[in-house]
Amino acid sequence: MRILLISPQTPDTFGVSSTFLDLFPKGGISTAGFAHGGGMLPRDWELQVVDLNVERLKDSDLRRRIT
Repeated sequence: MRILLISPQTPDTFGVSSTFLDLFPKGGISTAGFAHGGGMLPRDWELQVVDLNVERLKDSDLRRRIT
């Protein structure tokens, strides 16, 4: 089984601005939900996380899920 988790892009708001996000190196801000959910998956499942604050979602990411 293949799983693709997508972390949405964080908009510039009062609480989270691009200046704040610049403090974090490539990898963005990890969410505990992804770590917790991914850790509960069976070990033989293939997990991929795409953080839209760091990288763009590619067509190949989506195609890979259905093949």
